[in-house]
Amino acid sequence: MKRIKVNSNTREELIDLYKARSLKEIQKIIPKWAYGKDSDKLLNIIQNPVNKEFSIYFVETNELISKTEFNEVCLKSLFTEESLNDGRIANLLLRWENNEFVDPPEIFVSSIYKNKLEISDGRHRTKLAYFLKCKKIPVAIHKSEISAVKKIVRLKNI
Repeated sequence: MKRIKVNSNTREELIDLYKARSLKEIQKIIPKWAYGKDSDKLLNIIQNPVNKEFSIYFVETNELISKTEFNEVCLKSLFTEESLNDGRIANLLLRWENNEFVDPPEIFVSSIYKNKLEISDGRHRTKLAYFLKCKKIPVAIHKSEISAVKKIVRLKNI
């Protein structure tokens, strides 16, 4: 895949670049997740296995979407005309299109919403993976939350 260069493009230009593409074109972009042998590419070093605080599991994306409260993140469309959402989505697409890695979303059991999960970091990554039709994605779960999360979604070891 050809590396896309973004030098002095503004956030709006980057958003427009991806909004101009069809969803089918966007779905050709392959997510790159930092876990396992690629743990050295994690930005959030707390997720690194050497720290022994988080474990990484696979979860089916559709199940995660249905069992998670996304708060302000709209799941009805990829681009929402809201600058923060659209900028985050465009930046993720750019990273993945340039074969750059992103951290798995961090999930936990909601203390507010009954039998739901929340994402402390990675709601837009999860949303984008859903729109890219990823069957499953890696998620990071704090060791203290694993058994509770397993009661809400099926987790698969990586």
